[in-house]
Amino acid sequence: MTTHAYCRVSTLDQYTENQKILINNSPYKIDHWYIEFGVSGKIPFNQREQGKYLLNNIKSGDYVIFTKIDRIGRKMLDNLIVVQEILSKNVTVIILNMGQIDNTPTGKLILNIFSAFAEFEREQMLERQKDGFARAKQQGKKFGTHLPQVKDALLITNNSIKQLNYSHFKKIMIFVDILRETNNSWHNIADKLNQLGHYKPNGSPWTWSSLRRQYIRNNM
Repeated sequence: MTTHAYCRVSTLDQYTENQKILINNSPYKIDHWYIEFGVSGKIPFNQREQGKYLLNNIKSGDYVIFTKIDRIGRKMLDNLIVVQEILSKNVTVIILNMGQIDNTPTGKLILNIFSAFAEFEREQMLERQKDGFARAKQQGKKFGTHLPQVKDALLITNNSIKQLNYSHFKKIMIFVDILRETNNSWHNIADKLNQLGHYKPNGSPWTWSSLRRQYIRNNM
């Protein structure tokens, strides 16, 4: 059994000492520390350097400790996904100000509370997105429910490929516009587009910086 501890601060001028003190004062002896400086909670846990190390290193029977749930991330739905991924490896999650999350009745209760908050957050997000679509429609923006896959264009002539890719790109920018209005980060939007297979016009995946750059150019 190995015990892992994760600490994070959002800016470089903050310190993790308080988090370390809380964890060291707990009954658990820490075998591995994962410390992140200047890392926003908006960045998905599995895209952070130390977050990735932690997820790759844990094994069945291990423990993972956080001081508070917001050290995992800002959004409850994202936090739930991370906790469930850790639990799926038969690893126990301990959040010091909440308790131990495992297959015990108490652990299941905490996970159910997580799920309830995550569902509430998801419904709020869907409501904001619905408002965003309505606002975009009022502003005369047109978009379909389906974005064409760039790879489908390979069967078409070069001119058609260029035309399809351009249309694809314009539709992506409209969806980005709506997602930005619902407080999604550039990291999250790029991830969503890549997961859905909606890549750049040249077929390569989006990065948050390339998506932001193209969005700014598109709106100049």
